[in-house]
Amino acid sequence: MKKIVRKLYILPLLMLACFLVSCTHNNGDIGSLFGTWKLTAILIDGQLAEDYSGNCFWSFQNDIIAFTLEDDPLSHSAQRRWGTFVRSEGYISLNLSHKGNGANDYLYKIFPVLRLPAEEDVPLKILKDSGGEMELELTAVDGSRIVYTLKKQ
Repeated sequence: MKKIVRKLYILPLLMLACFLVSCTHNNGDIGSLFGTWKLTAILIDGQLAEDYSGNCFWSFQNDIIAFTLEDDPLSHSAQRRWGTFVRSEGYISLNLSHKGNGANDYLYKIFPVLRLPAEEDVPLKILKDSGGEMELELTAVDGSRIVYTLKKQ
């Protein structure tokens, strides 16, 4: 009888252990990038971008990046755009050249306010990554320096 009771305790413990080690990061840990970040500021050559109103979020999971732009915070409506990324050697390289199947192409057209080119390799230099705050720098085609300041949500 004691053996049966022990087995009854072991099974739930094993199930609990399996549950506790499960991962929400989908195909591996991407470190401090994982999750949602609010884009708090865009600086262009040290000046705040006047056309940015603080309503964009960047979300990282696996190798996917989602850009979410709140249209109206009161009604909770938003638009979302997609790309992929790779992080290596002090850079986050974005691939923003993806296409849909014709009717869905708009899902990959990055919001103009972000000033990100729709190219395969958009190198963002990591200036700061404290786990809760991040600064990324893009040197635009015209030579201007664009700094994106993000805060973890």
